[in-house]
Amino acid sequence: MIRVLHVASFSGNIGDCANHLGLRSQLEKIGDFEYTDLEIRHSYQNYIGPCRWEWDQSFVDRCNQYDMVIIGGGNYFEPRWETPNGTTAGINSDDLAKIKVPVVFFGVGFDCYKGVNPSSIRRFSRFIGRASRMKHVLMSCRNDGSLKQLKEQLPIADLPIQVVPDGGFFCSTEMQSGTFHQLMEGKKYWAVNVSCDLINLGLSGIAENLAKRLTQSDHYVLFIPHITSDLRAISQILD
Repeated sequence: MIRVLHVASFSGNIGDCANHLGLRSQLEKIGDFEYTDLEIRHSYQNYIGPCRWEWDQSFVDRCNQYDMVIIGGGNYFEPRWETPNGTTAGINSDDLAKIKVPVVFFGVGFDCYKGVNPSSIRRFSRFIGRASRMKHVLMSCRNDGSLKQLKEQLPIADLPIQVVPDGGFFCSTEMQSGTFHQLMEGKKYWAVNVSCDLINLGLSGIAENLAKRLTQSDHYVLFIPHITSDLRAISQILD
């Protein structure tokens, strides 16, 4: 039995849950794993509840009680925060080096859509340059877009970072409730997720692209909201 400390968002949205379920379904194919969930949102700067924890020596000590640590998946590499490494996964490289067990940053998103803090970029650049070369650390981004932005934003060439598909791709309908069972058998679907915080990227372009493709194929569109505010973005596309 491999004991895993899994640091991620377990109280976030549907996408987070699908990500974790999909990852674990793949790990089950290679061994027996026992997971302890550590809610990353309880380390955020705006969290003041009783379950708060810090990315400090106490976190290092906790990690070393397990056989393996997984951080992610999730969009935890946004370089705009006043943390030791500039992101919400705010461990510094010195503390990361003290962890004696394998650490996997799984499918972590990096983007600058919500803004960039120059000082956070500098801290993150130093962190990622050192952390990605530690022998006990595996760094992976959840898509090629994250890696592309990493290379555009950071003055580091040839980062040893893997690109992996989001764990949600491996989440089967049997892992969820009966929500997806209403799909029509034998039909082809595009699953589309949009969010209100990315409206400025151009929902009209998405709508036009979908309308054009739907007139040229027998596909159906399935809009999948993560949280209730996503329904507003979906409504705008339909309009």
